[in-house]
Amino acid sequence: KKKPIASWVTVSRRTVHSQGKWLSVEEHEVHLPNGSVIPDWSFVVSPHFVNVAVLTKDWRRFQQHDGDEEAKCRSDDDDGVAAVLRADDEYRWLLFRQNKYAPGLLLGARELLAPVGGYVEQGEHVDPRQTAERELYEET
Repeated sequence: KKKPIASWVTVSRRTVHSQGKWLSVEEHEVHLPNGSVIPDWSFVVSPHFVNVAVLTKDWRRFQQHDGDEEAKCRSDDDDGVAAVLRADDEYRWLLFRQNKYAPGLLLGARELLAPVGGYVEQGEHVDPRQTAERELYEET
């Protein structure tokens, strides 16, 4: 029988940075099972979110009609586009194409690929599939 893993214990915590409801950073004092103490463990707090791994056979519906395998799909706004990447000969992964600020990069912004996903909205906390379905609809 495996020995249970001993837990770390949070003795105290304080908020060192807050960015509205989207992000806060706390500093925790943590006691480890071996008796060591970490007096300044940084901990990031954010709302619940989902990421959706979409593997689809019906990937052509996400493409424009030019046949490009990494084509942008139609969207109501310029920011909301998707890309399809080959998983194998039959399936494709669906990723969300977006521009994000990225410090240190030329011009400070860059187009990135990410899984479909987003923050859980009020009323969706009981079943995160609601968030996944909403985000899939919004981002593709």
